[in-house]
Amino acid sequence: MPRLDLNKYAPSAATLILIAATAYAAQPITEITLPGTRIFPESISSTPDGTLIVGSLGHGNVSRIALGTAQVEEWIKAGTGGLNQVLGVYADPKGKTLWVCSNNLQNKGEATAAMAPPTSPTPAKAAWTC
Repeated sequence: MPRLDLNKYAPSAATLILIAATAYAAQPITEITLPGTRIFPESISSTPDGTLIVGSLGHGNVSRIALGTAQVEEWIKAGTGGLNQVLGVYADPKGKTLWVCSNNLQNKGEATAAMAPPTSPTPAKAAWTC
């Protein structure tokens, strides 16, 4: 009986598997559309796992987008803890804290209850962790 040399076919089988895997691999995300109108994303931050955090000046909320998706999830709703128009977000990986800068611009810039100026030089932390 003739002997079949499998090593001869191994490179071509590996090549076919690689081609098939490449054809079915997820396409990279090149665009993320934030839902709604008048969002005015004032700031974007990211966490060590690649999650994007977006603050909205127009909606007064904070959204997040998981790595590898274009799915936008409202994470912190407007009004939560006195949250108003969001002027900035910063995901602090060392402190595992999300810093949110918020202000009530409709009432001439008065501070919100949750972000009232502290009596010490250390700024107040937001209550949400990332």
